[in-house]
Order: sequence, then structure tokens, then C-alpha cells
Amino acid sequence: MPTQTFEEYLKAVSPLLRMLGKKPPLEEEVEMARTILAEAPRGQAPIVAARYFEAVTHVNKDGDPYTGEWPVRANPVIVHLFVATTTLPAGDTTPWCAAFLNYCLQLSGKTGTKSASSGTFRCAGLEATRPSVGDVAVFGRHTDTAKCAGRGHVAFFISDLGAHVRVLGGNQSDRVKQSDYQRDGNPRFLTVRDVRTIS
Repeated sequence: MPTQTFEEYLKAVSPLLRMLGKKPPLEEEVEMARTILAEAPRGQAPIVAARYFEAVTHVNKDGDPYTGEWPVRANPVIVHLFVATTTLPAGDTTPWCAAFLNYCLQLSGKTGTKSASSGTFRCAGLEATRPSVGDVAVFGRHTDTAKCAGRGHVAFFISDLGAHVRVLGGNQSDRVKQSDYQRDGNPRFLTVRDVRTIS
């Protein structure tokens, strides 16, 4: 489970958000974020937590969803996801797919990679020979030379669509949602990790 409270984490990152020109969230937005985070399922499979966040429909007074990036103020839900990593975010626009995945893993009682780099999941657990719903899909670039690093995307595997796979993750069109990604091709390739083998 994440070790810092939401209040401790938000206090730590708020000065950084101001320094980088991102406005901090309003008090009522922080309160709603606290409620959303408190209601997230714990002790269940990581995909259960991911589906919980996908189903959140709350929006702030500007109509911005709590499961997506905001144009003016930093979304406190997304900023808080980074508590599951060693990365201090620059607001809610720091790439957050790996933070979301790590947060869901930690809610389930797993450690995850504690990194906001999607490439670290290439070395997490064992490769899934027959991917199942909730396994970890890691997309990378063919030009990546480091096996356990590099840029790309990471999300929970939902289904195999042939040339594409459907995944559920964060930072997919700046939201928590399901999206279809090309299985292989320039510049991405896919590996799927068995979530049961990730510590």
C-alpha cells in the first residue's frame, strides 16, 4: 500500500507544481480527490482497481474529469498516483501510465516497479505465454537498447484483437480508459507480463 497519506504527498508536491507554473488544485478538488482515492478497492486484483478508476465519473467545477489531465490546475488524483513511484511529477502532465499501473499494483498488495518509466515493466515478473485479462502489456520502441528501461507505454491487458490489443490504463488520450494499440510495428513492440508473477 502507498506509505504516504494523500495530505502528506500533496503538501510535498504543491511547491513544485507552483514552481513549474501549474496551479495547485482548489480545496474542494483536493477533498473530492481524497474521497475518490479512499474508495479505491484494496486487496483485490490490480485490474479491479484499474476498472474502479475507469468508472469514476466525478468532474470538477470546470467539467474536467478526475481521471484525466486538467488544462489549468493539476489534477490531485493523478498527481497522487506518483506516490507509488520514486518520481516527483511536474503536475498531472508528467507521463503517468506507469504511475497508474504501479498504484493499482500497490493497492492490490504488490510492490510493482516503483518507477514512472514504462520500460521497467519489461523486467517485472515473467512473460505471459497466454495473456489473460489483467496481465501487464508493455509497449516499447524497437530502438530501445536497455532491456529494462526506455520509453513507451504500459497498461493492463484486456483482449487480443489480432493486429491490435485492447488495454486499460492511465494516460491513454490523457485519461484512464480502454484503448486499442498496435501489437507490433514502428515504433512499438509489445510484451505481456504475467501479473501473478509481479511482486
